[in-house]
This record gives sequence, structure tokens and C-alpha cells, in this order.
Amino acid sequence: MYRTLLAATFFLFAVLLASCSQEKPTDTPLAPTVEEQVSSPEIQVPTPSVEPTATQTIEIDSEEIDEPAVESGPVDAASGQFPMAEVINDEGGPVSITGEVKYTNPFFTLGIAEPVVILEDQAGFVDRDLAFLMPMASQTLGQITSDFFSSPFTYSIALPIEPQGTYRDVDLDGEVDDGTQIFAVAYWNNIFGDPFLEERDLSGGGWSTAYASTRIGEDPETEREIIGGKLLIFAPDDQQGFPSGFGEDGLLFTEDDPIVQIPQGYSMVDL
Repeated sequence: MYRTLLAATFFLFAVLLASCSQEKPTDTPLAPTVEEQVSSPEIQVPTPSVEPTATQTIEIDSEEIDEPAVESGPVDAASGQFPMAEVINDEGGPVSITGEVKYTNPFFTLGIAEPVVILEDQAGFVDRDLAFLMPMASQTLGQITSDFFSSPFTYSIALPIEPQGTYRDVDLDGEVDDGTQIFAVAYWNNIFGDPFLEERDLSGGGWSTAYASTRIGEDPETEREIIGGKLLIFAPDDQQGFPSGFGEDGLLFTEDDPIVQIPQGYSMVDL
């Protein structure tokens, strides 16, 4: 009896030694992360609170904009109010916008109900209103012109003769006038209702901090602030002013912005 128990104990001890001598299994590699401007976890439904994970190249009439579209110029003798904007490639204003969205996150396309590219009304950013809901009438819908599930995918937006965005007077002249309509090109996921974005799609409102033609600050002092990229603006006449820079505070649409007079119609502003 004693020998049997002793033999069994020795056998169990040998088995445990054999188990401990096996090599540790190799860890399973983690899923790749986004390699864009800011890393992000598995993004399924992009919202204005998500940091950028996609970059865009915006083109106008198939010509990429590489230089600022609005710069300071000489004072207009006729109005004497603002220096005239020095416009690059002035051919009467853009009539369409084409571009592409690049992504590397393998989860980018998961859970997408209806991908859309729109002109996004930036009145919410001008006001710094996190509850701003862009009007449906302001949402000019674009077309995705390549396979959405293959990066980069391309898009095209035909501009209306007169957009229906929200006017904001940003020329700091102390006079009340119509001002300009200000847009960014933005990618969204339309989940609810009709083809246009509603409050639930917009996660309560505000402006895009991801998937847009604008670049958003990453530092605490520029959180949610536009620090670069491109804006599309529309002036109802040739008497409107628009910032040509960020001013000493480094912020857009604040009291120290330098102002230039802009032409009537559409202009693309390279920040």
C-alpha cells in the first residue's frame, strides 16, 4: 500500500516537472492601431468628440491647393476698409471639390451605416458653441466616387450656386452685416433617419474634430481649436472681410485676427 502511494506521488511530481519545463506560449500580437495624425482605438461611429484618424487631400477642379488662397494685399482705394485679399488661381471661384480620405485602421469601416461626405457648417466653431446643430439645408452632400472599403476612398462635391449655411460676421468692423458662410469638408456616418445628419448623428452638436478638411489642436491650450487645414467660404457680396491669419493669440475668429476683404462667391482658404 505504502509503495503504491509513493509511486503515485513520484509519477505526479514527474508530470508537474514536465509541464513546467514547456516553453511559454508566444503572445498573440495586438491588432494594429491607426497611423494617422492621432492614434485612436477601434472607431466604429465617428463623432465630433473623436480625435482625427483620417487625413484628406482637397482639390478644386482637380488642381490641388498648395498655397494660401487668401493673403493680405494692398488697401482697396474704393472701400478703404480692409486690405484686399490676394487670391491664388483666381478663376471666378471653385465650382466643385474633389479629394480623398486615407485610413489605416482595420476597424475604420466596421459598423458604418451610411458613409457621407458633406459641407459642414462651421458657425458652431465661430461661436464656440458645442451644442450647435448644423441646419439640414446647409448640408451639401457629396458623392463617394470609389470603394469606401479600400483606402484611400475618393469623393466629389458639386457646389450649389448659393449655399444655405449659417452666416457669421467675422470682419470685426463693428458694423452689423450678413457676413460669410464658412464650411469644412467632413466625413460622417449617417445612422438615423433620412440622408441628412440630425442631432443624434451629430452627437449633440458642435463641429468636427475628426475626419475633416481642418486640423484640430492636440495641446490643452488649443483643444478643439482649428489650427490648420482648409475652409470653404461664401460671401454674398464683395464687401465682406475674413481673417487672413490667427493673430497674436494663435486662435481663429478672435478679436486680434488680421482681416482682408474677400471676393464675392466661393473662396477656398488654406490655413
